[in-house]
Parts: sequence; structure tokens; C-alpha cells
Amino acid sequence: MRNAVHSTFAAKIAAHTPLSDAESAALGALVTRIQIVPAGDTVAAAGEPLDVATIVLEGIVARSKLLPDGRRQILSFLLPGDLVDAFASVLRRRDDNLEAITAAKVAVVPQTRVAAVAAEFPRLHEAFLREAFIETSIAREWVLNVGQRTADESLAHLLCELSWRMETLGLARGGVVPFPFKQQQLADALGLSTIHLNRVLRNLRGSGLIHLEARALTVLDAEALRRMAHFNPEYLHLSREAA
Repeated sequence: MRNAVHSTFAAKIAAHTPLSDAESAALGALVTRIQIVPAGDTVAAAGEPLDVATIVLEGIVARSKLLPDGRRQILSFLLPGDLVDAFASVLRRRDDNLEAITAAKVAVVPQTRVAAVAAEFPRLHEAFLREAFIETSIAREWVLNVGQRTADESLAHLLCELSWRMETLGLARGGVVPFPFKQQQLADALGLSTIHLNRVLRNLRGSGLIHLEARALTVLDAEALRRMAHFNPEYLHLSREAA
């Protein structure tokens, strides 16, 4: 179990930070407490202490915020290998939610363990910070999605991002990307109504850019989709060659 867990997490870190055997082993040693979270359940809730970091091992988790009337904004999608909230203990309590989009397996790591490993291995300290800054970089791009891109551009950009990240992690097979998202989840990520989202999905399908079927996404014309989205993957700071 730990070897498989270790390889998932270490491969994500190694996509941007070369690791020695000792550093790779230290990452594996972080994972001692594993939780299985059913789809739709909460991994961590607003108001809870920020005394742990979370590593997504399997499945997809969303970071989100809720308004008092129940409206939800999804702030990011977290994929296997993502390290969430490292060093967040500088804040007292979380102000957002982590929820399982699919059935998920996560590792819950005390912030004290993260800090100890970071102190012993300076390059891992840098890698953990880089993970936090990459998530911030993605968040800035998502602000562009909801603030300036048209609905067609925003959905195209989200599909490009998810495809790129999953392909980098080796989760895509033959150009087909797992796509377990419900329309409401996509709408909440893009700030659209489900009716508007459905219309945009029809536009992309009708233009011959994508095919969606049986919880799988096939990008039929990647270059055209990227042009529509103004997609430049440099903000992800992930190299397919490194992965």
C-alpha cells in the first residue's frame, strides 16, 4: 500500500523537483493515516483547525466555498498526488471546504510532520512551497475564467487544464481523459447556470472539438480547443517530459 501511495505522491512532486532516494523515502514516510471518502462527502470543512495537510491519493477532490443560501463556488479541482494546505497552520482555521467529487482516498498528515520533513530536507521544503504556489497560480487562472473569459472560453480552458494535468500524471489512456464531473459541478466551477453550461457543452461538441461519453472526455481537436481557450500550460508549472 505505502509503495503505491508513495509513487503517486512522489511522481507529482518529481514532475517539478528532482528527488534523491532519501527525499523520496521521506515523502513516503509522511503517509501514515489514510481516509476513504465517499463521493459527495466532506474531506475538511470550513471552521476546522488547519493543523493537518491533505494529500490526494486517488479520486478527485474540490476546494469550494458556500454562501448562506447554499450557492457554491468551486475554487479548484485537486487530483491524485496533490498536496493541499501544507504550512497552512500559520492560519488558525480553514475558511473553505474540501469535498470529494468522486470516491477518494486521501492521506491526512499533521502539519508538525510536514514541518519536520521540510526542516530535514530543504529541497522538500522548497517542493512543498512550490506546490502551494502552483495552486495559487491555478487560482489566478480560474479568476480569469469567471471574470473575463466568455463561457465558451472558460469551459474550453477548464477542459484543457484537466486534460493536461491528467495526461501529465499518466491518468489518460489513448487520448481519453477520465471525466466524472456532473454538470452542476462544472457550472459551480465556472460561475454558470446548468442551463448555460449545457448550451456551451453543445457548442463544443457541435464544433467537433470534444466528445463526452460514459464519464470520459476525448479532445478531438486539441489545438483548436487551446486557441479558443487562450490556453498556455506554463501556469501549471508541470513538464510532461519530467513526469
